[in-house]
Amino acid sequence: MSEHSLFSSLVLIQSFAALVIQLIGIGSAAIFLLSALPLFIALLLNPLLLSLEGGSRTGARNEIALSTYALGQASPLFSGVLLLIPVVEVFVPLVRPQLFTP
Repeated sequence: MSEHSLFSSLVLIQSFAALVIQLIGIGSAAIFLLSALPLFIALLLNPLLLSLEGGSRTGARNEIALSTYALGQASPLFSGVLLLIPVVEVFVPLVRPQLFTP
């Protein structure tokens, strides 16, 4: 299985999950859309990034440039941190350190 096929299937799975969750109505599918959209844009820019990085011409369709991974994962990483911050704000103050209790 090629690297390009795996990257494309990741975009397809996340897009399909966003569609199904939105159509069923069990919640918002925005997080799936926010993670699939940058991957799709990075996949569209992959041939340009491969030519800039000097990728091989023989298997150019099956290769993924390293900068494609960086572009595709920057937004999901950012949105994941934004989702984690409220959870940490709620549960971290509930943990009481045992060092200073009498």
